[in-house]
Amino acid sequence: FLKTDRPISVWQAKREGLWGKFDIQLFGLHKERDILYQAIDRRVEAMFQHGAVEEIEGLKEAPWSRTARKIIGVEEIFGFLKREYPLGRAKELMKFHTHQYAKRQWTWFKREERLRWMMIQDEEDPAQTASRIMEGLEKK
Repeated sequence: FLKTDRPISVWQAKREGLWGKFDIQLFGLHKERDILYQAIDRRVEAMFQHGAVEEIEGLKEAPWSRTARKIIGVEEIFGFLKREYPLGRAKELMKFHTHQYAKRQWTWFKREERLRWMMIQDEEDPAQTASRIMEGLEKK
């Protein structure tokens, strides 16, 4: 806007999408819910083991935007730092809120009809997933 004196809506109206110009294929990757939640829980535990509390504590005096304060983990750790609840409760809340977020993402993306969904196994590594995607592209 500052360079052109035109609002973003003008630029958005002129934007051309890629659909129809290229053979675009979208793949949605998902796991069984209980396996996904276990992976989330392990990730939260790892974040705490690798200094999430110390990182947030070091930033607590920084100016936080409203959006930044809403990042999952920030509010929960701030609650612990303000002695509103013990560390275990902060972890529980962070896991619970991340589970909720994953569920909202699934609800959002399952409406996307262009996605080809692929179930990912818990032990599957990214190279295996990439190979399966490539196989899916070749089958089309």
